[in-house]
Amino acid sequence: MMAAVVGLAGCGQHTDCSTGGFGSHGLSNRGVTGSACGSGGGVGSGNGGGPSAFTALAYDINQAGTVDGIGLTVSSGSGTLQTIPNFTAPTIPTGDPGVGMVVAQQKFVYAVFEVEQEIDGWSIDATTGALTEITGFPMAVAFTGIPLSVFNHLFVATNPAGTLLFVSEAGNEQIVVYQISTGGALTPVTGSPFSTGIVEAGNLATDSQGRFLYVCEDPLDDHTGALMTAFVIQSDGSLTAVPNTPFNFPMWEVQGDASGNFMIGTSGNSVFVSNVDDDNLYVFSINQQTGELTAVQGSPFATQFSPFFIASQPNINGNSFVYSFSFNGGGYNAVEGYALNTTSGALTALSGSPFSNLSTSIWGQFDQSGAYLFTYSNINASPELGVLNVDSAGALTEPASTFPLGPSGYWVVTDPPSN
Repeated sequence: MMAAVVGLAGCGQHTDCSTGGFGSHGLSNRGVTGSACGSGGGVGSGNGGGPSAFTALAYDINQAGTVDGIGLTVSSGSGTLQTIPNFTAPTIPTGDPGVGMVVAQQKFVYAVFEVEQEIDGWSIDATTGALTEITGFPMAVAFTGIPLSVFNHLFVATNPAGTLLFVSEAGNEQIVVYQISTGGALTPVTGSPFSTGIVEAGNLATDSQGRFLYVCEDPLDDHTGALMTAFVIQSDGSLTAVPNTPFNFPMWEVQGDASGNFMIGTSGNSVFVSNVDDDNLYVFSINQQTGELTAVQGSPFATQFSPFFIASQPNINGNSFVYSFSFNGGGYNAVEGYALNTTSGALTALSGSPFSNLSTSIWGQFDQSGAYLFTYSNINASPELGVLNVDSAGALTEPASTFPLGPSGYWVVTDPPSN
């Protein structure tokens, strides 16, 4: 799912994720060394934070064949990102760009690997942040049709409760669904895989209440959406089509807002990727009974730059906050922030946005508390993990210096487990 040291220079139409490199969306295999494949970033909700010494945790697939563990500590507004002490890095397939990485129930981490055809799973130690392989993993799978060349940012996701794992099989135009047990085991849902009815099923996300699953189409592997299909998530995890789907909304990424009333999306278009800029964010109202989507009044909403990634805050402070990340031929643009009115769905730029006083980045993920927005930059050259603090008005500050990473793939963040 993402040229040189700071810039993504030379990015074109699609990435070759089989070459190894970062992993947030792939941007291009034209003039770019390495690649960048996406992460699900799905953070299934769980219980509150535990006795960990860390405020939040991050785990990063290192394509040298291990998983990195990073802890955030914050005190009096100042923070530090550091390697988790005495962290034993789990062994993973070397050079496999993977399909995605997610956290479930705030205590399990899963990574899906496309070349080795396996799913790895680990439990998180609530005190130390250490990862321990769950019994039965790595689990061999028979995925077919997961593309090695595509913008696969959110090809793996969980529902908010962390009880279901969804995987897009783009080439086969279907979604694989697993039940996640209280011990972390995965069991295929009855009827899985489920046909999507769209070409190249790609990025996917649930609404924030976990009732509906939305899947974007990228039929040309060129980082431009075409249609969007949707499913009702049944109590047993099976999927049934939402009425009137697929929708004629050309989104390539969507995320649910914390109220459960809206999905926010981006077409992903920019001159640097698809030869046309789309300086807009799109907001859709969710029919609470059927899951059907309708563009809200005023949508699309103008942005300063063409959004590439978006991050929706997973809680509500009167408004839901949404942040967009973008790039151009010269490098990354400043992070933009918007307040989403949870009644109308309207987006309003936050004071200070774009936040030009912060480190620039291409991608962000929230921890479950919604207080910290982790960021990723310098994709293929010298990747770095950063973190931004979000105050009650949505303003961003940078409490910690960025943390250097190895040859990275996917990454996820989580608050420490409670047990």
